[in-house]
Amino acid sequence: MNEVTLFETITLLAGLVGLWAKMQQELGKLKSRISLMESERDEFRSTLKELLATTQEIKILLARKGIE
Repeated sequence: MNEVTLFETITLLAGLVGLWAKMQQELGKLKSRISLMESERDEFRSTLKELLATTQEIKILLARKGIE
């Protein structure tokens, strides 16, 4: 009976180590996805700022054309 308990304990510990390794792998994937999304967000923000500046320039040009 003592041998079965030892076998079960070893199996349980091996399963826990495997679970921990899998969770670490998934955590790494999620961290890389977050990093990618943050960089894309920053790129989107800069593009949006450029679009806003261009739109403002067009408004100014249209206003000048209306005055003349």
